Amino acid sequence: FDEDGVLVLCNMTMQKIAKAILGHNLKSIEEFETAINNASTQPENVCLYNGISWKFNKKQIFDQNKNSYTEITAVDVTELVLRKKELELNNKRLKEAQRQLQKLSANVVEATREEEILSMKMRIHDTMGRSLISARRILAENVPLEDSTPIINEWESAVKLHKKPF
Repeated sequence: FDEDGVLVLCNMTMQKIAKAILGHNLKSIEEFETAINNASTQPENVCLYNGISWKFNKKQIFDQNKNSYTEITAVDVTELVLRKKELELNNKRLKEAQRQLQKLSANVVEATREEEILSMKMRIHDTMGRSLISARRILAENVPLEDSTPIINEWESAVKLHKKPF
């Protein structure tokens, strides 16, 4: 396009794309830019035409005589658009997997805690049971108090275990 926005040169592919977007042959830069903006399905001037995603770029160029022109190029970015959608889908799946792993991790911590509590309760139960059996034996056999010190220590240890918070 020249400085006035009038079309100077256009290849066949760009002419087909412009005709599909505009509904008629390309004439001026203003109508083409407006059509690109209206037809863009995504940010960054990406339009879908005939199953192909095109990204449009605009830049100033100069000829040998220093005349200024505006060049608009279209690049086929279909593969990039498809990969982007695929990556977005994969990211969504990964976030869901991460959420599930965090949930499982919390469950593992809780299960481990419950297991430790159960183990401690079993230990207290066993220790108190042995202490009760020993105390019953001492009483039944009339064992002197001096000989029952280890049994009393075991009983005290069981009571201390019972007092520990879980």
